[in-house]
Amino acid sequence: MSDSVPMLKSALDGVAAGRTGLALDLAEVFPQGMVTLRADAGEAFEAALSSLGLPPLPGVRRSTVADGRRLIWMSPDEWLLLCAHGEAADLAQRLDAGLEGVPHAVVDVSDARTVLQIRGAGARELLMKGAPVDLYPASFGVDDVRRTQFAEVACAFWMIADGPPAFEMVVFRSYAEFVWRFLADSARKEAMIRLF
Repeated sequence: MSDSVPMLKSALDGVAAGRTGLALDLAEVFPQGMVTLRADAGEAFEAALSSLGLPPLPGVRRSTVADGRRLIWMSPDEWLLLCAHGEAADLAQRLDAGLEGVPHAVVDVSDARTVLQIRGAGARELLMKGAPVDLYPASFGVDDVRRTQFAEVACAFWMIADGPPAFEMVVFRSYAEFVWRFLADSARKEAMIRLF
């Protein structure tokens, strides 16, 4: 019996390669570390985050960034931490230990989900094709987050830059190919609609 660990594979496994004729850039952020945190926000929780050098807790429908890690609001008692894939398991263990005595759940979900990136002029319009979210610049800016449905698939997305617009979206790996194909078909130059 072999003790080798299976090689980590992209959720899209080559589906994303070679797509031409798109009006903007689409990519899978791979590999991406992800840790789900559930707890009541309070001094002990915030101290545990701070002790590991993690970003401060974001406000509702917001994200914060520190040292290359992003903490994303998912619900009043849930956050998603994005980090390097290789540090996710260790961070999850250290957070779990740091929250001893505080009701919480910390889970490394890196292999359950994938992150897609949408970058370029028309990124807002592309997301509006699949999500019932007001993405006009006055309503949605850098570090804003929405947890919603995209093409009838559960997801969350956030804005990472505004010049040109860039977003990242997290979906379950089982839906990654469907969401990718929706994005790629909708991002064809002849299919794009420009509002901004």
